[in-house]
Order: sequence, then structure tokens, then C-alpha cells
Amino acid sequence: MAKRTKYTAEEKYEISNNTVLVKWINKYNCHRGINATTKGMTQSMTNGRTTSWKERIEIVLYCIAYSNDYQHAAEFYHVSYQQVYRWVKKYESGKEIALKDRRGRNKSEEELTLEDRTKLSMKKLEMEFRALAA
Repeated sequence: MAKRTKYTAEEKYEISNNTVLVKWINKYNCHRGINATTKGMTQSMTNGRTTSWKERIEIVLYCIAYSNDYQHAAEFYHVSYQQVYRWVKKYESGKEIALKDRRGRNKSEEELTLEDRTKLSMKKLEMEFRALAA
């Protein structure tokens, strides 16, 4: 006759320790919900990191090659799911140029409207006036 080995509930269900089980039982008896923890689960959010324009293109092409699997691309390149999603949408609407980081970029003279040109000339005159007054 084969021996039956006895397992505790913690061993059988791979629970970290007895207190976790006791807390679950108390919550159950008080009719409160038991929430899953993130331990062992994949997270879609990562700490932000700087990416180059070429790297963003590479990530987008990788994501598209895997049937727009944003989660897979985010985990593979260690960026956030949301960022991959935004980059793919920008790429689909404006190709590679849409992925350029244009923050802090000044407009060229051709791109300025008449109102913008007037404001710019007023600022220049104010700066000259302050320089002369000092």
C-alpha cells in the first residue's frame, strides 16, 4: 500500500505563509473581497526611459510585425504599453517623421502666422528697450 503524504494548505496552494491564509479566511468570513496581488504578474508600466528616434521606429516596426501586440513590444523593449500604443498610432498617421521629438523646437519664419510674427517683433523691441534702459 502506498503512503499518502500530507500537505498543508500553504504547501498545496503555494501560499507564502500561514498568516496570509488566516487573513484570507477572515476576509471571506466577513464577506469582504480578496484581491490578487501583482506578485508574479507582468506589469505593463515600467520606469520611464529615454528612447532615440531610431529606437522608437524600431519598436513600432517590431510591434506591427507582431500584429500590434503592444504588451509584447513593451516588455521586450522595457517601455510602457501606453507609449508603444501612442508611437504606433503616430506612425500610422504620419510615418517616421511623426515619431520625432519636437518639444522645445522653434518654428521657422515660414511657419509663423502674421500674429506670431507681430508678437515676436514686439518681444524683440521690448528686449532692445530694456537693454538700452539698463
